[in-house]
Amino acid sequence: MATIAPEALPQVSHPLEEDDEPRALWERLVGWAIVAVCTWLVFCILNPGMQVGPHHFRFDLFPTDWRWQFGDLFRSTTTNGGDMGAHVWWPWFLEHNWFPKLRLSGWAPDWYAGFPAGQYYFPVPALMVAALDQVPFISYDVAFKLVTVSGPLMLPAAAYVFAKGLRAPWPAPPAFAIAAFGTLVQTRSDWQIYGGNIASTLAGEFSFTIALAFALFGLGAFAYTLDTGRRRWLPAVLIALAIMSHIVVAIFIIIAAGLIWLTRRPWRTWAIAIPVGLVSLSLSAVWLLPLLWQQAYTQSMRYTKLIPRGNTKIPHWLIPIGPVRHTLEGIWNALGRPPIDPNNSPHHYSPTLWLPGWIWLLAAVAIVAAGWYRRRSTLVLLVLALVIGVMFIEWPEHAIWNTRFLPFWVLTWGLIAAMGATEICRLVAGAVRWAYRWIRDGDLQDARARAWAEIATADPEADVSPEARNAAAWALAERRFDQGPEGWEPPADLAPDLIEKRSRRIGRVTMTAAVVLIAFLPPAIKIGGHGLKMPGVLTGAIARGWEARNHNPAIAIHGWAAWNYSGYEAKSTWPQYHTVMTDMEQVADQYGPGRALWEPSSGDPDAINSYGTSLALMLLPYWTHGKIDSMEGIYFESSATTSYHFITVSECAEHPSNPVRGLVYGTPEKDFDLCVRHLQMLGVRYLMLWTPQAQALAKTSDQLTLVKDIPGEIPGTQLKGWKVYEVANSDLVVGMSQEPVIAKTHAGSYSKCWNQPWGDSTTPEPQLGSWECTTAQWWQNRATLGVAYAQTGPGSWMHVDGRNLASVQPRTIDPVTVSNVHRNVDTISFDVSQVGKPVEVKESYFPNWHVSGAKGPYRLAPNLMVVVPTSTHVTLSYGLTTADWLGRILTVAGLVGLVLLALWTGATRFASGADGTRNGGDDGPSNGSAPEGSRDGVPGSGDEPGEPEERGEHGEPPDRREPAPALP
Repeated sequence: MATIAPEALPQVSHPLEEDDEPRALWERLVGWAIVAVCTWLVFCILNPGMQVGPHHFRFDLFPTDWRWQFGDLFRSTTTNGGDMGAHVWWPWFLEHNWFPKLRLSGWAPDWYAGFPAGQYYFPVPALMVAALDQVPFISYDVAFKLVTVSGPLMLPAAAYVFAKGLRAPWPAPPAFAIAAFGTLVQTRSDWQIYGGNIASTLAGEFSFTIALAFALFGLGAFAYTLDTGRRRWLPAVLIALAIMSHIVVAIFIIIAAGLIWLTRRPWRTWAIAIPVGLVSLSLSAVWLLPLLWQQAYTQSMRYTKLIPRGNTKIPHWLIPIGPVRHTLEGIWNALGRPPIDPNNSPHHYSPTLWLPGWIWLLAAVAIVAAGWYRRRSTLVLLVLALVIGVMFIEWPEHAIWNTRFLPFWVLTWGLIAAMGATEICRLVAGAVRWAYRWIRDGDLQDARARAWAEIATADPEADVSPEARNAAAWALAERRFDQGPEGWEPPADLAPDLIEKRSRRIGRVTMTAAVVLIAFLPPAIKIGGHGLKMPGVLTGAIARGWEARNHNPAIAIHGWAAWNYSGYEAKSTWPQYHTVMTDMEQVADQYGPGRALWEPSSGDPDAINSYGTSLALMLLPYWTHGKIDSMEGIYFESSATTSYHFITVSECAEHPSNPVRGLVYGTPEKDFDLCVRHLQMLGVRYLMLWTPQAQALAKTSDQLTLVKDIPGEIPGTQLKGWKVYEVANSDLVVGMSQEPVIAKTHAGSYSKCWNQPWGDSTTPEPQLGSWECTTAQWWQNRATLGVAYAQTGPGSWMHVDGRNLASVQPRTIDPVTVSNVHRNVDTISFDVSQVGKPVEVKESYFPNWHVSGAKGPYRLAPNLMVVVPTSTHVTLSYGLTTADWLGRILTVAGLVGLVLLALWTGATRFASGADGTRNGGDDGPSNGSAPEGSRDGVPGSGDEPGEPEERGEHGEPPDRREPAPALP
C-alpha cells in the first residue's frame, strides 16, 4: 500500500492560526457574492411590492419574464407601523429646525409639553435622513424609509468585514455574513423590540441595527489597525458613528474592543488602542456628554428586569460564593427555557438565553477547533458571548433594560456557529486535499516502481552497473518506492510542486463549493419557473433564512414590512385619519394653536392602530404644521414630564397604556375631575376623546367646551369619530396667585413614596428618584395639589419639607396680568403688568432654558417653569449649557485628534506585528502566509491571487517570517 510522506499530511498545529494563505480573486468574489445575496434578500423582505419577474423573489434557476418594479420603499408615502409610525416626526423636525443651526438636538414643543428633541435619542440616523433628503428626486418619505432599512442592509457586509478584521480563517467572512442574515430574519416571539433583527427594526428600533452595523465595521477596522498600525482614523470614525446611533451598542463595542485589544499584544498596542478610543469618544462628545450630564432630567421607565424562572439550584458546598452561584444558576435556567413558557396559563413569552441545538453543536465544533488551532477570533467571540450572558443575568434594574443585551447574545453565538461551519468546511477541504495527495503519491510510487523495474530488467548490454541492478532488486523485493533511482526525475504531471499546487487548488475549490452549497442550495429548485423540480440534497442556510421571514404567524416580517412601508396613505382608514388631521388644523385656525391630549386605544381591537399604528395621533404636529402639539410622544425617557402625562391619561381615557412602572394610575370613573385639573396645569388646550364613556364624562364638566365633532368610523371597533373639547384656563403663561414654596424632595421605594405596599411579589419593588417620588404622589393628591412648589428659587421663598405639603400655607399674592405671549420652537416671550411676582410657564423644564428680563427659570412641580420678572418684557430661550459647550470643545479636539491619527506615521511600531504588518505579526500562521487580499503581508494592498507561481520554493510566500505569540 502507498505510504504518505509526513509533509503531505494536514498541518493542525499552527500557533494562533487565523488565515492560512492569501485568497484568490475568484474566492473573494464568491465571498462577496454571498454578501450580495444576503443583502439582496434583506432588501426583498423590506421592499414589499417590488417585483422581479412575474412574481415576488423566488429561487428559480431560470426565471422568465424578468422585469423590475419598484416597491414600497420608493413610494412617497408616510411610514407607519409600531413605533416607526411616530419616529417619522423626529428627523423631519430636526432637519427643519435644528440642523440648520448646526445643532444635533434642540427644543421641541411638539410632545410632552416640550422636550429636548435629539438629546436622548440618536442623531446619526436623523442626519442620514436629512442628508438623503437633499438628494434630488428623493422625497423626505423615501429618505426616511431608506435609512430605516440601511441597518439590516449593511449588517451582512459588516459581519464580513468584522471576520476579516479578526483574521478569522477563510471562509469565515462569508459564513459571518450568512450568520448576520440569519440573525436579521429571526422571528423569536420574545425578540421583536430589543433591536438587531428585522422585526425589531420594523417595530421602530432601526437606530439599533444601524449602530450594530457600524459597530461591526468599526471593530473589524480596530482589529486591523492593532495588527498593522494602519488606517488609525477609520475605527475612530466608525465607532463614533455607532455610539451616536445607539448608546446601548456602545456597551457592546467597549467589551468587544477590549477583548480584541487584549488578544493583540496589549503591552504594546495600548499606544494605538487608547488614542483611537479617546478620539472615538471625543468625536461623539458633542452629543454624548450632554446626554450623560443631564440624566436627572430624563424619565426612567423602570422596566422590570426579565429573566426566566427555573428550579435549578447549585449546592452551597459546591460553589460557596453566592454571586457566582446565583449567576451560574441564572444562566443555566436561561439557557434551558425556550422563549415560550408552557408552565404558565395562558402561555406567555419571556426573553431567555435559549438557542436551538444546532447552534450549540456548531459552536462546540468551533470551540474544539479553537483549542486545537489556538484561534484568537473564536476566543474573542466566546468570551464576548459569556460576558453578555452574565450581563443579561446580573444587570440591575436600570434605565437600560437587561433584555437589550439579547441581540448581542444571539448574534455572537450565531457568529461562533459560523466559525463551527467554517471549521467543517476547512476539514472537508483538508480531507479532499489529503485524498488527492494520497492518490497522487500512489501514482508517484508506481512511477518509481516502474523506474526500478526498468533498471532491474535492463538488457545485459545496457549501461547499468551491478550496484544499480542490486539496489533495484532490493527496492522491488522490499517494495521501497519512497525514493526513485539516482538521477531519476518523475514525470512532469507528478512533479511535487505541481502536486502541491493542484492539491491546494482542489482544496480551495472544495472549500468554496462547500460554502456555496451550504449558503445557496434551496430546499427545491424550479427550472424555468415550472415543470421539472429538483429537490436540494442539502438545505441552504440562506434559503432557510428566506423562508423564516414568515415562519412565525405572529411576526411575519415580510407582511409587517408591507404594512409599514405602504404608508398611512395606503390604509383603508386613510380618509378618516386624514380628516382628523385636517379638522384639527382647522380647530387651531379657529380657536388658536395649542396642545392636545388624545385618548389612546390600548386593547383588542386597537382602534387607532387601524390608522397605521396605535401611535398615529402622535403625528398631530407633523400633519398640522406645528399648530397642534401632541402631549404624548414616542421618546418616553426624554422628558421628566412623562410620568405626569401618563397619570393624567389614565384619569381621562378608558384604555390607557400606563407604561411607566412604579406609578399609581387613576381611572376616569373616579378621577375625571383630576384629569381636567391636570390638563389645565399642563397647559393642554384640547382634549380629544373617542369612547362613549369618556365623552359622557366630558359632557358633565363645565371646564370643557365641545368645539369639534370629527366623523370617521373604524369598522369593527367602538371608534365612530372624535369629539374635541377646549379646556378652560389652560394658557401657556399665567400669573401665579401664590408664591411657590421650595420643597425638599425624598427618594424612596414604591411603598415609601406611595404609602402602600408593592403588590407584585414576583418582581423587585421599583425605586423612584427624589423629585418623582415626591411629585408623583403630590400630582394625585387633591389635598396638596393646590400647593405650588419648586426645586429651587429666590431665597425669600418659603422652604418646606416635601413630606409636609398638606400643612403648608403658601403666601397668597395678586397675580400679574400676562399679555402678548409669543412662542416659536426655541423661544417664549410675554409681557407682564408688574415685576417681582412669579409667573408660571407651562413648558417642560430643562437646564438649557435661559431667561432675560426675569430671574429663573426655576423647576416647578410637576416639571414646568416659573420665573420672577425683573422687566415687563420677558423672553425665555433655549440655549447651551456647560455640558453642551464642553461637548463641543471635546468634539473639536476629537477632530484634531483624528487628523493627528491619520498623520501619525510612527504608529506601525506599536502594532501587534513585529514590523507593524500582519505578515510579521503576532497572529500569523506558522507557514508565514499573508492574509486575504494582501501583498507582502499588507492587507488590502493588492489583488493577491495566491497561486504558487508567486510563492517561493515549496509553496512558502517570499520573505517568510516566523510568527510571534500574541496572547499575554
